[in-house]
Amino acid sequence: MAQSVINYPKTREILYPLFLVNFLFFMWGFIWNLNNLLIALGALIAGFGLLIFIPSALSLSFPLFLLGTFVVFSGVTFLQIACNPYVRALVRCTGEGCQPDQSFSRAGSHWGFHGRLYCRRVYFETFCG
Repeated sequence: MAQSVINYPKTREILYPLFLVNFLFFMWGFIWNLNNLLIALGALIAGFGLLIFIPSALSLSFPLFLLGTFVVFSGVTFLQIACNPYVRALVRCTGEGCQPDQSFSRAGSHWGFHGRLYCRRVYFETFCG
């Protein structure tokens, strides 16, 4: 009866793959739990940007208005980045993408476009006779 020889990998050979797998698990847990912080941070940034509109309106400063707009949309970008994994985890995606997510985006675009047209019509009827 012949004994089989098992060739175990040397410690140095498995050190890099072991480190890589453990680091990836660490990053996955870190990013998943960092998401709550990103949502709060995005809401705070967007809220701060909205507060910038108050002095902008009082002083009629267009550069301050542009700064407020930039800060608001920076906060909204943080919110979109932070909420995207939640939407992907909660909604079953098809090959064409996540349908509820896309439908909300389309509905917002539709109402934003038609709301702008409605506001323009009301403005011109009210102020331009």
